[in-house]
Amino acid sequence: MNCFQGYIGVGLHCQTDESLSGKYLTDLPGVSLQNIDAAANAEQGSFIGVFADVEKRAMSRITKDILVHLKSQYNLKKSVATYSTGGDIGGSVPALSKKHGVNVYTYFDDSELIRLHVGKVSLYALEAKETTLYIYGGINLLWSKTFTTVVGWNEVLVNQSFDATDIIIAYDDTLFDNIPTLVFEEDTCGCAIEICNDCEIFKRGVSFENIGIFNYGYDTKGIKAEVSIRCAYESIICANIDIYADAYLYALGVELMRERLYSDRVNRFTTIDRKKAQELIELFTQDYTDFLQTANNTVSLKDDACVECLETSGYKYMMP
Repeated sequence: MNCFQGYIGVGLHCQTDESLSGKYLTDLPGVSLQNIDAAANAEQGSFIGVFADVEKRAMSRITKDILVHLKSQYNLKKSVATYSTGGDIGGSVPALSKKHGVNVYTYFDDSELIRLHVGKVSLYALEAKETTLYIYGGINLLWSKTFTTVVGWNEVLVNQSFDATDIIIAYDDTLFDNIPTLVFEEDTCGCAIEICNDCEIFKRGVSFENIGIFNYGYDTKGIKAEVSIRCAYESIICANIDIYADAYLYALGVELMRERLYSDRVNRFTTIDRKKAQELIELFTQDYTDFLQTANNTVSLKDDACVECLETSGYKYMMP
């Protein structure tokens, strides 16, 4: 859950940045940079390394717990099947010192949770050269990977959802002498029938030298991609992150006390103060539970293509 990252900081220090929320782990009782630092092992190095591990576990904990609550209140509808943009390799053309690929998009807007998910991308190369694969949302770079091709098909796993319903997947042909043609016949590659009856994923080939100035057609110059429409339930949390701030702060506290209890460092904070750490983990767990319940009861959703309120709840939820 990337939106939680940096939202609460470890503490004010010359080596740390200000948090996005103005809240810090050291705001909690019994927590200081000194005792965080004391729990660091050789790999973590200092309190910064400890906080990085604590932050990852706390993000995972709160995300899982919120989704469990949502599933108890709503029917969270599944994503649609994955579609391949397809096409057949034809001849070859000289490289053009441009980026080439496929534009995948959908007009389906029956839910604010709809996102495009890229499973894998396949690039057919005529030469073994270094290239970079890019994924753009409009003019914004969302993802990239540089690799050296082999002659033939090169499969790149992406397995990531993007906060976009219109993306461009392209590679840079600058170092190639020749590139293939890959043409598909039509721009529609499937209907998302599991969510609705009339929403389609569309595709078209694209080439460009400068981002934002695109030339469209039916030739992707060797790119195929597996893309699906998905319901991004994590975006509910990100849209209401301020409501979950206190619960997240105490989730960080719980994970920090676990770090202290199971640290392999030997010092006062991990030996003599173990009882205090155990007391704090119980206190923080209770506070985390209370703040999380309050936040969950505050956040509400309306029925749409991704969410259906369970009849047993007795009422409908509306977005705040």
